[in-house]
Amino acid sequence: MKLWARATIALLLIFVVGCGEDTEVRTYTVAKRPAPPTATDEAPTPVQTIGVIYPHKSTAWFLKLMDDPSKVESLSSEFRRLADSIQFGEDGSPQWKLTEGWKDQVLEQITYAKFTHADGVTATLTKLAANTEDTEAWHAYLQSNVNRWRDQVGLAPQDWEAMQPELEEFPNHSSENVKAYFVSLKGMRKSAGSGMGMGNAPFLERMRAQAQSQPQPQAQATGPSATPPAQANPAQNPVMTNDDRLQLKYVVPEGWQEQAASGIRLASFVIQAQDKTASVSISTSTGQVPAAVEMWLKQVGKTPDEPQITQIIQAATSGKVRDLEYRCYRIGDETNPEMAIRVAVIPIKENENLYVKMTGATALIEAQSQTMDNFISTLNW
Repeated sequence: MKLWARATIALLLIFVVGCGEDTEVRTYTVAKRPAPPTATDEAPTPVQTIGVIYPHKSTAWFLKLMDDPSKVESLSSEFRRLADSIQFGEDGSPQWKLTEGWKDQVLEQITYAKFTHADGVTATLTKLAANTEDTEAWHAYLQSNVNRWRDQVGLAPQDWEAMQPELEEFPNHSSENVKAYFVSLKGMRKSAGSGMGMGNAPFLERMRAQAQSQPQPQAQATGPSATPPAQANPAQNPVMTNDDRLQLKYVVPEGWQEQAASGIRLASFVIQAQDKTASVSISTSTGQVPAAVEMWLKQVGKTPDEPQITQIIQAATSGKVRDLEYRCYRIGDETNPEMAIRVAVIPIKENENLYVKMTGATALIEAQSQTMDNFISTLNW
C-alpha cells in the first residue's frame, strides 16, 4: 500500500477513536466589565446663585456669585455689602469697597473684575451692552438674563410677570424707568460633566437630536476664496442647534471645531490655522452698537474715544441673511497683531441683535473673513 494511503487511514482511525470518547462541556461565567460612568450618571448637587443686575447708561453690569448653597449663604451679607458699595464714575467705570477676607482683580474685559474670598469662592463683575432707556426693553433684557441664570441651576424659564415678584429692587442703583435687581436662585447641577455655565446636561442631547432631524440649509459660497458648501460632507459639517433660547441652526465650516456653548453664548467654535488660534461665538443682546464697539475696543487693548467709535461704525460692511441686512465691524490694534475682532450684528427683532463674533490674531481673522460670511449665510432660527 502506498505511503500516502497508509497515512490517510491512520488519520481516520484517530478521528473515529476521538469521537467515541465522552466529552464534557464546561460553561464559564465571565464577569461583565462595568461601563464607564457618564455625565448623566452623576448625582446632581445643590447650587445657589446670587447676583445684582445694574443698569448704567447703555450698559448692564452683572455682579454674580455661584457656588454651594452653604458657602453662598455664609457670604450673602458680605456680598450684599459689596453690591451696595459699587458706584459708577463719570466715565462709566465702577468702583467698590472690599470687606476683610476679599481680594479683587480688575481685568477690564467682558468680565470686568473678579472678587475672591479667602475660602476660595469667587464672584464676578461682568459688563454687557444693553438698552437702559426703555422700560419694556430693560424688562425683556432682565428676563432673558435671569432665565440664563435659572438654566444654569436647572430651573425652568419664567416670563416677566412670574419672575418680577421674586426679584428684589436695589433702589440706590435704580432710576425712574429702569431698576436694579437682586436675584437669588437655588437649584441643582451635575457635579461633573456639565460645567458652571452650561445649564443642564440634556441641552447637549437636544442639540444632537435636533441636528439629526433638521434638513441642512444651503451655504451661499461666493468668491474665489469661499469655503465649498458644507453639504459636500455632512458628517464633517453637521447642522447644529442651540438650546431653547433661540433655536439657532447653522452649518459648521470645515476647520471650525464646535465647542460646548456656555453663559450667554448660543454657540462657540475654535479655529486653528497658520499656527494661530481664533474663537467664534454667537450671542444675542438688546444693547446698542456704539456701546458694544466701545467694549470691543477695550477688549483689544485700546482706550475708546468718540472719533474711534464713529470711524469703526462708518467703516462697517454690509451683508444679508434671511432677507435681513446686517453690519459687520472690524476692531483691531495695529500695535498688537495677535488681537483683533470681527463682529456681525444681525437685527433679529425690534430690540434684539444676534452677534457673530470672531476674536483672534489679525492675520487669521483676515484669512477667515470669507468663511465667516459664508457661515453667517447658513444661519437660521
